[in-house]
Amino acid sequence: AMVFALSAGIPAVGLYASPYYEQKFKGLAECFGTGARTLNLTQADAAKELHALAEQAYATADDLRPGLLAAAREQIARGETLYREVATRFLQTSRTSPCPVLTERPMGESR
Repeated sequence: AMVFALSAGIPAVGLYASPYYEQKFKGLAECFGTGARTLNLTQADAAKELHALAEQAYATADDLRPGLLAAAREQIARGETLYREVATRFLQTSRTSPCPVLTERPMGESR
């Protein structure tokens, strides 16, 4: 849900209690900047900190929105570039591959 909020220009707080989610949410924070905050729920003052982060997100939402939307556009562009690179490399490999599964065929042509 955090990535969808951020992509829509809405600040968000990622709550975690495990290293797995900590890594995911901190990765989003790196991509989206100050509009994406993280909070470790196992820390003693988590409830107080959550309240402060939520208030801050609400108070700064209008100012953060343009940057969040720009970050979302950048992530989309990066994804599209990566997809094109992978597709290009796959097609180059499949043209020279001895493996029949990777060989290009016109649509509808059977093996």
